[in-house]
Amino acid sequence: MAHYVGTSREAEKARRLQEEREKKRKEFEERIRKIKEENQEGLKRIDDAFQAHDSRAFDAFRASTVGLQTLEDFRQKRMLLDENEKRALEKKEAAARALRAKKEEERKRKLQALSFSIDEEGEEEVAPSKSASSGEGAGKKRKAEEDGKEQADKKEEEGSSSNSNSNGEQQQKKKRKKDPTADTSFLPDEERERQARELRKQLEEEYMKEQERIKQELIEVTYSYWDGTGHRRTIKVPKGTRIDQFLEKCRKELSEQFHELRGMNAENLMYIKEDLIIPHHYTFYDLIVTKARGKSGPLFHFDVHDDVRLVQDVRIEKDESHAGKIVTRAWYERNKHIFPASRWEVYDPSVKYDKYTIR
Repeated sequence: MAHYVGTSREAEKARRLQEEREKKRKEFEERIRKIKEENQEGLKRIDDAFQAHDSRAFDAFRASTVGLQTLEDFRQKRMLLDENEKRALEKKEAAARALRAKKEEERKRKLQALSFSIDEEGEEEVAPSKSASSGEGAGKKRKAEEDGKEQADKKEEEGSSSNSNSNGEQQQKKKRKKDPTADTSFLPDEERERQARELRKQLEEEYMKEQERIKQELIEVTYSYWDGTGHRRTIKVPKGTRIDQFLEKCRKELSEQFHELRGMNAENLMYIKEDLIIPHHYTFYDLIVTKARGKSGPLFHFDVHDDVRLVQDVRIEKDESHAGKIVTRAWYERNKHIFPASRWEVYDPSVKYDKYTIR
């Protein structure tokens, strides 16, 4: 204040104001420091709460897994890290439980140390003889209360055991009192699901047996060996017979009359039904079940018959079936540009030849 020019009163006033400003500045800085410390402590607690693992252990794990290594080694190291973290977490929880137990024990000890001979608020001075007698009375009272507490604990234990028994009996009674007419189909039931699985398995087995029985049924197939002219034959085969198996049986029958078939096998033969070349992996059962149809008639009729209905309607397909042709691949390659081979196409179940209906 040496540079201030004025009266002594004004100089004193200015000094007091400066001291007040300095005091407020220090208080402000102290508050800022405390706020920063509290914020840092809160952030530390948050980091500890969200920290998934020990940073040192994780750094060691990350350093040990750098570079190429086998999956088994990586899994073992990861498992070891998880076990260490689990043990560390268990230690922290045990320490926290021990601290809580210690605090609870300290609190009980302090409560037990309290005197029960507190005089009235108006009495401030007590005679020595009276204080001694009050101390003896407090000791007796404390002992009586401890004995009463032990008896109360025993009664509580007996009551808890009896309550548990009574709760079990009540639950059994509640189970017996369930409404049998209530709809519980929407609730999960292990017994019902097991019965449903067994029923589904039984139905699947019955269905498979029925399909096998149907596949063993015999059908009469009319075919014609085509070498430029037709040579019609008939043969009986099961419905589950594949086309290559059917061609092999036909070849054996035809080889007695047509010598060029003796050195062939089923791979060199083709079966043409309703202007469609049927692949060898199909069975007659597949064509029957899917009710497949060709360009000129149904593929699931293997006999030969004409449509004798008098009513002709372009919206209704004719129920006519033609004999399937058996040809050699060599004959087909030589004549595939000539009718009727020029009309033949490979059977594709995804191709639909108009709407198929039989009235």
